[in-house]
Amino acid sequence: MEALGALYDRHVDDLFAVSLYVCGDRSTAQDAIHDLFLDLYKYHKKLAPADNVRAYLITALRRRLYKAGKAKSRSLDDETNGARFLDQPGHFTESAEEVIVLKESQRGLRQSLHKALQTLTEHQKQAIQLRFTQDKSYEEIAKDLQLSVPSARTLVYRTLKAMRKAALSLFF
Repeated sequence: MEALGALYDRHVDDLFAVSLYVCGDRSTAQDAIHDLFLDLYKYHKKLAPADNVRAYLITALRRRLYKAGKAKSRSLDDETNGARFLDQPGHFTESAEEVIVLKESQRGLRQSLHKALQTLTEHQKQAIQLRFTQDKSYEEIAKDLQLSVPSARTLVYRTLKAMRKAALSLFF
């Protein structure tokens, strides 16, 4: 219990900044953080060790917010996207040049991703959209696409593999 309290004290500011950025509502952000730590307490025996606890907590919190539908929709070109966590204690602010470089980098990555997506079949695109855009489980994907769960897993895996191959071919 003490370790969980220390973990909370150490990371609550970062988690609050992330959840406030993702959902835009203070009470929802606080509730999501408390629910996250409640789950950590309830399921601590089932959790695998984490190499980077901060990254693990942030990822778990973001998934919780997206799955609950509490996340605000943002585009990759959103001006606040480049300057994350501004004016939060203990966080950095990026210079104008860094923001421009970040946006150019994101634009290049978006173009590469778009080209890689064009190589996919409609079935593959649908599987990727269900898994990563709608954050559906493999069971839900299988139901939506009328597949077995192992087939849904294989479809997503092979689609990601094809996208990696297509993306790598763009650079080399």
